[in-house]
Amino acid sequence: MVAQLSEIDLFLDARYGEIVKYAKANPEGSLELPEFPVSLTLSCADVATMSKSELRAHILKEASQTIYLQGWDVKDEAQGESSSYLQRSISLANLLGQQGHRLLQILLPISALCSVLLAIAFVYFSRGFGKLIGLGVGFCAATLLSLLALWGASVFAKTAFTSQDDPFLHNLVELTLTLLSILQRNYFLFFSTSLALIALGFIANRLRSLRRPG
Repeated sequence: MVAQLSEIDLFLDARYGEIVKYAKANPEGSLELPEFPVSLTLSCADVATMSKSELRAHILKEASQTIYLQGWDVKDEAQGESSSYLQRSISLANLLGQQGHRLLQILLPISALCSVLLAIAFVYFSRGFGKLIGLGVGFCAATLLSLLALWGASVFAKTAFTSQDDPFLHNLVELTLTLLSILQRNYFLFFSTSLALIALGFIANRLRSLRRPG
């Protein structure tokens, strides 16, 4: 994500030679990256021996850590107009940073606890192996709706912006589709589990009916 939003490839195409030249001339010092939208301070001794691909990886690692920890505060106003990619991605960068992570750490346990309590209540008030079937149907309905919503979002992302001649939109769509695919995978696992519960409930009911006399 950082590579797309920071336009690092364009940056290194224009600045790699200048950066390495400065690093070799000042082996004991440090350097800041001119016109790069994330404020970083790198060791000249390290940078002087790096190839272009190595420097790219090093910058992305440092920038990712800085963005995660500090959010959009990393933008250096003194370096002039920041990348158009990052300008239009403030909310996204902050959402995926440490603040967003902490928020999810609070919300997810609460959501999980509510789900467990509702499942326990449902099982308690159900009878026989219908508990498994009912629980499976509930999970199946919820996950199926979520999968359909994610599928719709994926289709919309693929079709709504394909005609737009904007590199930012294309890269953002790729990022969005990647995130949606992760959610789809997780919900598909829940959906498969719910189907297994339904099947197990039907099998158990069938076996019990076969064992009844007459």
